[in-house]
Amino acid sequence: MSLLNKRTVAATLAGAVVYGLVARLAFSDSLPIAVPMTFTFIFLVPLAVGYLAFAGAPPGERRAFHAVLIPLAAAVMVLVTVLAVGVEGLICVVMMAPVFMAMALLGGALAWIVRSIANRRLRASALLVVLVLPYAAGPLEQRLPQMQSRRVVENRIRIRADEAAVWSQIIRVPAIRPEEYHTTFIHRIGFPRPIEATLSHEGVGGVREASFERGVLFRETVTEWTPLRRLSFTIAADSIPTKTLDQHVTVGGEYFDVLDGTYEIVPVAPGEVELRLWSTHRLSTHFNPYAALWTDFVMRQIQGNILQVVRDRAEAHGPSASPHVENGS
Repeated sequence: MSLLNKRTVAATLAGAVVYGLVARLAFSDSLPIAVPMTFTFIFLVPLAVGYLAFAGAPPGERRAFHAVLIPLAAAVMVLVTVLAVGVEGLICVVMMAPVFMAMALLGGALAWIVRSIANRRLRASALLVVLVLPYAAGPLEQRLPQMQSRRVVENRIRIRADEAAVWSQIIRVPAIRPEEYHTTFIHRIGFPRPIEATLSHEGVGGVREASFERGVLFRETVTEWTPLRRLSFTIAADSIPTKTLDQHVTVGGEYFDVLDGTYEIVPVAPGEVELRLWSTHRLSTHFNPYAALWTDFVMRQIQGNILQVVRDRAEAHGPSASPHVENGS
């Protein structure tokens, strides 16, 4: 690649990054154009970024290989930039990354096809349409109702302990020591870990206060109490400090909420039980099929972590063995 071509590619990538950053600032919760949590921003903006990045590349860099490399580089640079300037948090960037990069690659492929058109005016018109499309579609999408769905996520774990030992560990959860945590991907990207759960009184109507790191607190009201078998409760966000979670993934917010949870103890052999934990969460976006992949994943990891702590504590009072863990939804 010549020095001139390197400079041209660098300028093209810079232009694509500026476009992506401006789009994120324009798609703001405080501006009338549109909000970030829309199909338009999540899918059409990266399409435009990828298209622009490849369409502006010099002729010598417009082969199929470059239609992959240049848009992908532009998408990564946009994500890093919005994170660096603070308009997006790490959690949102990680969740956006797969679809953002995929759509940027699609944009590059589209630009690679359009470059074969001999008419320069048509190529310029195609570029203009792609760049303007998010700004035209965003306000229209805001008029559409959000998809509303309720999803149930279930985890299961085998525990070599009796029902009483397990029951005592789920109705109340004493403070979890750092060495008891099983670090998961979601905790590495910023989701707080559980700390403890208290219970006001046993039986239906009892209130569990589930504390998480960084001041997150949930109020869980018991709706079903079957000793040694089942514990069900509603869940309401009681305290979530502003900077603890990205505003677009905050529990109890416009787009996501956890509604209820249930523990069930099922005997499977003498001195061994299967503990099941499932919860219902509400999802309200314009792209629920994609968002659900993440919300299910997050809930599954949170529940799995809690179950492992319960297992380790319950088994500490019984015969030691290597348990079998099952996850399902």
